[in-house]
Amino acid sequence: MTYLKNLWKISLIALVFIFGFIHRSTAQTCPVSNEIMITVAADPSVSIVGATTICSGGSATLTATKAGGALTCTLQWQSSANGTSGWADIGGANALTYTPTNMTASTYYRATYNCTGIGCDGATSNVELITVNANLSITSQPTNIDECVGGNNTLAVTVTGAIGTVSYAWEQSTNGTSGWAAATGATNSNTYTPVSTTAGTLYYRVVVSASGNGCSSITSSVVTAIIRPDLVITSQPTNIDECVGGNNTLNVTTTGGSGTVSYAWEQSANGTSGWAAATGATNAATYTPPSTTAGTTYYRVTISATGNDCNPITSSVTTVI
Repeated sequence: MTYLKNLWKISLIALVFIFGFIHRSTAQTCPVSNEIMITVAADPSVSIVGATTICSGGSATLTATKAGGALTCTLQWQSSANGTSGWADIGGANALTYTPTNMTASTYYRATYNCTGIGCDGATSNVELITVNANLSITSQPTNIDECVGGNNTLAVTVTGAIGTVSYAWEQSTNGTSGWAAATGATNSNTYTPVSTTAGTLYYRVVVSASGNGCSSITSSVVTAIIRPDLVITSQPTNIDECVGGNNTLNVTTTGGSGTVSYAWEQSANGTSGWAAATGATNAATYTPPSTTAGTTYYRVTISATGNDCNPITSSVTTVI
């Protein structure tokens, strides 16, 4: 019995000791480290805009939008001739915008975006094309005009190349080298009809421009527009009175007219009707009537010029006896 009591006491003492030890241990503060934040960024991404069409020698601006990535990130513009292969870095092109200048050939562009952060995969943008068109070129120049007062011949120019709106500015000068001013009555058209109300000579040219990026203007060759007075007879043929076998000549003198001047001599038995081509007449300002038979015949000559609006004119009627 005594043994059991002693065992119980010993057990109770042991429990008290253990409980006290546990209590002292749990009451102590354990050391704790500093905290570290691990930030997980989205993978790098990049896209670009700026596809356009320009004239040869022009420029255009491409713009990139980037996102994601960690630590040090670098954007790099690249170019390619075909858009699928041969991509090459463009030296110094690392900003969000890139402006190629003095372009002469269509070129494809893209941007890469790379970051040094762990696990950051490099990104490549979409591809944009800058199309380069040939600049303005005149394929058909305006040609000289030589016409009579009142003529309506037209100057015309034909161009190729360029982009945007093409405009035409016709100019005139009194000497063909200086003093160029807007041509009278000219409109924004590839054709122009010079004013022909007064005889004289003026020089013309046209400046052609296009509104597209980088499209330079071009000036045509200089042409001459000669406006001549209408045909005028300054010396009429005179009557002839001669013997059989005579060779007196009818003559006419004219001024004015444009182009080739031609002469059509005519004869009539009464001087008022029945006019027909004169016997043996040629296209000349002189005519020798036949004189093999005695009699009286009436003659006249109609003079024409091939120039625009050059009206024919007929001489007075002469008598050949």
